[in-house]
Amino acid sequence: MLEKLLNSHKVLLTILFFTISFGLYSYQSLPREADPDISLPIIYVSLAHQGISPEDSERLLIKPLEKELKNIEGVKKMSSTSYLGGANLVLEFDAGFQSKKALNDVRVKVDFVKSKLPQETKEPIVSEVNLSRFPVLAIAVSGKIEKRALLEVSKELKSKIEELSQILEVKIIGENERQIEINVDPKTVKAYGLTAKEVIVSLRSSNILIPAGKLSSETGSFNIKVPSLFESVRDILDLPIKSNNISVVKLGDIAEIKDSYKEILGYARNNGENAIILEVSKRTGENIIETIELVKKTVIDSTNLLPSKVKIDFFQDESKAIHSMISDLENNVILAILLVLIIIMFQMGWKSAILVS
Repeated sequence: MLEKLLNSHKVLLTILFFTISFGLYSYQSLPREADPDISLPIIYVSLAHQGISPEDSERLLIKPLEKELKNIEGVKKMSSTSYLGGANLVLEFDAGFQSKKALNDVRVKVDFVKSKLPQETKEPIVSEVNLSRFPVLAIAVSGKIEKRALLEVSKELKSKIEELSQILEVKIIGENERQIEINVDPKTVKAYGLTAKEVIVSLRSSNILIPAGKLSSETGSFNIKVPSLFESVRDILDLPIKSNNISVVKLGDIAEIKDSYKEILGYARNNGENAIILEVSKRTGENIIETIELVKKTVIDSTNLLPSKVKIDFFQDESKAIHSMISDLENNVILAILLVLIIIMFQMGWKSAILVS
């Protein structure tokens, strides 16, 4: 019975048809990657401490971390670098390591060491080295408008792009970090009978979030908090520094407030104009071509809502290289099939040639 089925041309053609159809479907649904998801057995720990010397960085940052991290299971090699303003450690694990477990173990050790680091040290950054997490597309938002307005537009676009399920994250390059400057006049402070310490203490104690416990009732419970935070420059100006039965001395009476930015360390420009760069990274396993097309469509659909002076440019598009590689692959496959078809057709006939090809 089985031999009869195999000898039947209709059965063989049906099997061949479904095999080719399934192969074409699988080919179309395969993810396209410029950099495959290769998880290297390396974890990177970065620490930043403004103004710290390389010698102090090694003594205060590197040594406490090395003492804890060397006890992690599977660590093959550990190297560190201390420099002006911070330090970093690179942990190399044995081949076949479990990335999630190793990353979690490193974060637990770093959290334990944080209390031993100087207070001025910023939050340590623990990251895994993965080639597929590099940006696949960069978007330049530029125009002859104020930098602050340009940043607001960029944040709106960032929010819309990150809503896409295929996107892992969007980083903003060229953003100036906001800073509120408080310039206190020493003569005025002294005239009011105050000291600089009293002003600093008042600022610190007035810009905190105070948890006030939990309130329970028959219908449920909810947390209570006192949000004693500055929300505007006016809140800072109205901050009471000292008071008596007659009057209140506010911060605005003794200081000048400036809404500015921190020291600029770099600039982003596009065609000679101020620009904000959005670097888009996709999730592992997503089709890079479809993801980039979806991002471009989302951005283009949003341009109607943007100011007329704002221009959008795309560059560092990884899908272009993928398109080129796929095109070369398909052309080579088609050429190989045609060669096989021609060679076999002269020897065994066109039916056998089509079947083999």
